[in-house]
Amino acid sequence: MPRSKYKNPFECTICKKKKWYKSVAGLSQHKNAKHSNYNIPPIQFYILLENAINEWKEKVKFRAF
Repeated sequence: MPRSKYKNPFECTICKKKKWYKSVAGLSQHKNAKHSNYNIPPIQFYILLENAINEWKEKVKFRAF
């Protein structure tokens, strides 16, 4: 095991630069902040059909203001 400043270190295996944490909770917080994709919406969510876009444009064009 490589040297670390902590007695019982926990290593992040995902980071390219090895990072060490003194508790499982610290490692867990790091992984949630840096390595999770929970804020990225799925790509399919933003794909609209061309037909739907054209229908919306027609509705907006003829809407009376």
